[in-house]
Parts: sequence; C-alpha cells; structure tokens
Amino acid sequence: MVEIIPLNDAFLTQHEVKAWVDSPLWLNHNYCNYSQVLFLDLIGSQKLSFEKSIQASISYYDSIQWPEPKFGINETRRVTLLKSANA
Repeated sequence: MVEIIPLNDAFLTQHEVKAWVDSPLWLNHNYCNYSQVLFLDLIGSQKLSFEKSIQASISYYDSIQWPEPKFGINETRRVTLLKSANA
C-alpha cells in the first residue's frame, strides 16, 4: 500500500532534505504546469490516480526485477522527519 504524507517545502528545506537526492518525489518547484489532454486523446488512455499509478509502476518494475536505486534517506532519518512533521 502506498501512503502519501504531504510535507511542505519549508519543512523539508528546514530539515535539509535535498530535492531529487534525499527525496526523489519532492521537486521543490512546480514542474507540473502542463496538460495531458492531447496525449490522452492521441493514445486513447485513461488517467489513473497517483496511488494506482505508483502501485502499477512498483508491480511492473518488480516483475522485471529492476534493481532498487541507491539514493534517498535512510529509514532512521525518514522516521525522525515524520515524527517532526507530526509534532
């Protein structure tokens, strides 16, 4: 199951979490200023929710035995950050 925990840019910056390196899904910028309407019309696809997209991606890469990347924060730091966010 995918759990989405929203943390704002200020919190991540304050705790020295680096975008793209420590947290690959945190972009620290609004890079999503585009529309997929034309693309979806051309291929006739349907949009999936973020959660379903992540689950489908994980399943696909597990099925082809894609190696896990070696970046991101360790589990201890992740737990500490989440505790700070909930304080």
